[in-house]
Amino acid sequence: MRRTRPTSLALAALVCAACSGRHARPDGPAWQLPGSYRANQVVHVTTPENTLDFIASVARRGGDVEVVLFDAALQVPLLRAASGPGGITETAFVDAIPPGNGRRLVELIQAMNGLRFLPVGDGARVADGGGWSFTLSGSVGVPSCEFPGRISVEHRLGGPRIEVETTDVDCGATEP
Repeated sequence: MRRTRPTSLALAALVCAACSGRHARPDGPAWQLPGSYRANQVVHVTTPENTLDFIASVARRGGDVEVVLFDAALQVPLLRAASGPGGITETAFVDAIPPGNGRRLVELIQAMNGLRFLPVGDGARVADGGGWSFTLSGSVGVPSCEFPGRISVEHRLGGPRIEVETTDVDCGATEP
């Protein structure tokens, strides 16, 4: 049975260091995430002890990002974090989430948004940034709003493995 704990956000977003050095084969052109999107996702954070599940709503408009994490079982918000002209703001809706985790999560998403992903075969694309390795596979959305159906995130120093399944996406996002 999978348990959901808000403290897993800390496990998912704490570590950040140098790039992992993984290399893609130049099988095709580089690809980037859309400049604006709103995606709903199911997030699985796996540690040696257990797997924790969340629901995420993520929006991007240019360099600004907003993310709201929900408890997957109860579907109540745990954390809201956003970047904007005044910097990054975060609101934890439960006491178990330490301050700064929302900021780190926004920074992780911003890092991913800024990467150019290279194809490695079987429709997968990879990129490394900020010590994290990102693998994108599958696709949801329409051709004008292509978005990865699955995102795998690992840190080069180990730690939790993050698997993200995109359930739907809209590239007409007007605000993060």
